[in-house]
Amino acid sequence: MTTLIDHQSINLATGTRTIGPVDIADGINTIEFRIARCTTATPTFWPNASTTLTLAIEVSYDGGASWNFESSVNGIHGGIEPGLHGVTERADDFLILTGLPQTSGRKLRGQLQIANGPLVSQFTVNVE
Repeated sequence: MTTLIDHQSINLATGTRTIGPVDIADGINTIEFRIARCTTATPTFWPNASTTLTLAIEVSYDGGASWNFESSVNGIHGGIEPGLHGVTERADDFLILTGLPQTSGRKLRGQLQIANGPLVSQFTVNVE
């Protein structure tokens, strides 16, 4: 995977905002979004369990004339989150879009909703 945005600091106040649209380069099949979580090693990232994030991703395959819902995460919360399979803490949450149709003129936009902010963290975007 190629990293487009690498641990970009974010500080998002409570509210709803639209990010994008941005062009999706030809040949990109997979887009991975990651947001750092609170851990004992990173206690200042998204520390409040009451702070939640809802994200909806839309993709246009016709240069922005129409938009298709692709994926979402609903109400994920901050604070330290137990890991799975023996991992004591989850270091990040992620959303992966894969199998994107190979058309020209593709665009992506997202709608973020933050409750009980601010949401202070780091954001990473990888593509393949």
